[in-house]
Amino acid sequence: MQARVYYKYNATISYAHRLEKSLGGNMAETVTVRNMRLVNPTGTSLSSGDFQLNERPDTLSGKTLGLLENSKANSDKVLHDLGQMLKEKYDLKDIVYFNKHSASLPTKPDVVQDMINKVDILITGIGD
Repeated sequence: MQARVYYKYNATISYAHRLEKSLGGNMAETVTVRNMRLVNPTGTSLSSGDFQLNERPDTLSGKTLGLLENSKANSDKVLHDLGQMLKEKYDLKDIVYFNKHSASLPTKPDVVQDMINKVDILITGIGD
């Protein structure tokens, strides 16, 4: 028995460029069929040559700590308490708080530059 095709829709495929050029690659493939939109969230992976980690500091004493929260519920509270515990234990010079504004989007370039200019060490985390 042969299957019958009652409806035939033209699917358009486009690529959503959600990562900044420095991170490279297409983050998602979007397929739109009639009034339905299907998204494949498979991202591209970075090679180790795309970034370099800083050396771990010998001590936290006298360092400025940055805490980046991602706007999820309670992430600010969790990171604030963590910052206070670390300040007491390691004699930090200062703590600077940053806000990512969205858990699902990359940190804005101006915020990244601000973190680079102001802190020696950065911790980020989620709250939920």
